[in-house]
Amino acid sequence: MSVQSEILNQGTIIFNGGGMIGTGNKLRIGFGAVLELGRGVKITDACNISCLKKIVIGDNSWIVHRSQVMDTNFHFIADFNRGEILPLKKEIFIGKHCWICNSSTIMGGGKLPDYSIVAGGSLVNCDYSGYEKATLFAGTPAKPIKSGYSRVDNPLLEKEIWNFYKINGEIPFPLGDIGFEDL
Repeated sequence: MSVQSEILNQGTIIFNGGGMIGTGNKLRIGFGAVLELGRGVKITDACNISCLKKIVIGDNSWIVHRSQVMDTNFHFIADFNRGEILPLKKEIFIGKHCWICNSSTIMGGGKLPDYSIVAGGSLVNCDYSGYEKATLFAGTPAKPIKSGYSRVDNPLLEKEIWNFYKINGEIPFPLGDIGFEDL
């Protein structure tokens, strides 16, 4: 891309192994904040990560193009109905092997179980960690749609799937004994 990435680190970035950060991204880590990236994390192009408290992105999770992960609203919000001012920052936890699809936003307080998929253009702004693994979330705000869905990111299995579809056309590939951990 012809757009440069920007990293402003005034806190701590923890890399728990190799991963990938594409181009045109903005990563802002504020004073005392912690951004923790698991092994194999992919942050593709034109993403915005704003961490003013704590964001944890689990092993092998993907944050894909034009998505945002922000643990802050940047401005305090007064709730006159309750007579209170809401906290500015809330931690974010994205489980392992999650897929945050294009143009999605994860806001402070967002928590996702392992193997989750967030559909494109969705907004996650609450704790979904109590849902089962491999749940598909969609909408604004996101709601759990179905469980039992996960991204395939196993090169050997993907090769097998491509070959299967070359031969069988649109007949669905049978999972058989393949589990979440195999994907």
